[in-house]
Amino acid sequence: MNKVYGLGLVFLILLAGMQAATADYAYLVDFTGTSFLPSTLYAGDVASVKIDLKNKGSGTPVTDLNSVLDLGNQFELVQAAESIDMLQPGQTKTLIFRFKVKEDTLPGYYPAFLTLSYTRGTDSSEQTYSFSVPVSKSEKKIDVTVEPKAINPGNQSELVFSLKNVGGSQISNLSFSWSEENNLVLPLGSDNKRYVSAIEAGETAKLTYIVAADPNITTGIYPLDLEMTFMDVNGIKTQTSQVGLIVGGGTDFEVSADLASGQLSLSIANIGSNNAEAVVVRVPKQNGINISGSTISILGNLNKGDFTVASFTVQTSTQASALATTGQTAASGTTPAGGQMPAGNGFQGQTATGDTNAARSRQFDRNNAQVQSVTIEIDYTDTTGERQTAEKTVSLSQASTVSSLDATTALRSRTSSQAISPWMVLSAIFGLALIAGTIKSDRKNLKKLIAVLVVAVGLFLAVVYYLNSDQTYMLVAGAVSIALFALYFLKLRRAG
Repeated sequence: MNKVYGLGLVFLILLAGMQAATADYAYLVDFTGTSFLPSTLYAGDVASVKIDLKNKGSGTPVTDLNSVLDLGNQFELVQAAESIDMLQPGQTKTLIFRFKVKEDTLPGYYPAFLTLSYTRGTDSSEQTYSFSVPVSKSEKKIDVTVEPKAINPGNQSELVFSLKNVGGSQISNLSFSWSEENNLVLPLGSDNKRYVSAIEAGETAKLTYIVAADPNITTGIYPLDLEMTFMDVNGIKTQTSQVGLIVGGGTDFEVSADLASGQLSLSIANIGSNNAEAVVVRVPKQNGINISGSTISILGNLNKGDFTVASFTVQTSTQASALATTGQTAASGTTPAGGQMPAGNGFQGQTATGDTNAARSRQFDRNNAQVQSVTIEIDYTDTTGERQTAEKTVSLSQASTVSSLDATTALRSRTSSQAISPWMVLSAIFGLALIAGTIKSDRKNLKKLIAVLVVAVGLFLAVVYYLNSDQTYMLVAGAVSIALFALYFLKLRRAG
């Protein structure tokens, strides 16, 4: 019996172990650690805290994670909330919060609380972690700030360090130097050391460097290690600290535009030093161009050196107004001047309407060719997470616009010329009737009549297709062709 109980107990232990191995934890997110920049905090400092979070589950991702940091009354939060879209099982991501230590904060350890809310599968969870923020006894005599706070990789930038004497007495013979741990940010044209003879209490000295970051550097926040040696009333002192420098930021774009056949094509290249995320191109309202449909094109991410194309369907403002007038004219059956369309058979009515629309279409194309430039806006997220907008005014490619105009005009000319096919049929019928009469009365002149007929029809077609597609010219050409053939026919009859 004892063996049976023992086997049962072992079975239950194994079953519980298997369930524990296959089930995720009640709380999936694990708080793996914190680090401060600078590493030592004093009253009045502006600092950052990095918090690492890990999904310790085995198969369930964490989505829509939102975090809120509470540091208490001795700190001012510059950035109090952060979010993570997705945290896969076993994956670790970092949250970064910025805050300022108030000037009257005493040395000590202060509690901070991080509250996380997220979704796991179909369930919502909330966790709270606590950690301590250490504030050291203020021993520093010099407060250092740096401007600008961000530089672009690969580009020369002017970096200005401001050294403020926060002590109660003068400091002198100051030696200042800075360095980046991996030498990815370096001064250009000089070494990293500067000297200041004296700084009075409460005064500030500025030191300027020309610096550059490695073009292949990973964008992010880089700590600069500062070291200052100086003399005060207590003798020679050395002070070390850190400041954070953002490498990255905005970028620039090169844009070319081509307008052809009612299609605006924008070629957009990222020519800057940083990647651009969530790129959106928009064509704002402007004189001369109207967008037909959406004025926004979403391009996604555009890394440095990459390019893509955005397309919009457009028409000029003059075209839009004229097209509206054409639609009203066609609906009412009146001419643009308000007169009634001439009566006649269906063919005549279609020809008159087609001519009017063809003439207006040619005018639309001329208006389109007169548009010289277009203004566009490019919205994107830079490498610091800020949303930026770049506005570009781009000259349109006139060669493609004019060639499109010529091709469209030629096509419409040939299309309009097809409307005179009844004149061609009439000429052919009249000529065949004359030939029939000639064959019956005098067969020997048949070849001469055919030759004259070919010349007459050829003249007619040449006028129609190569000279002008206007109906008046077509009518004249047809009449001249038939008259030529008739006169020659009468001459042969009299000669016979």
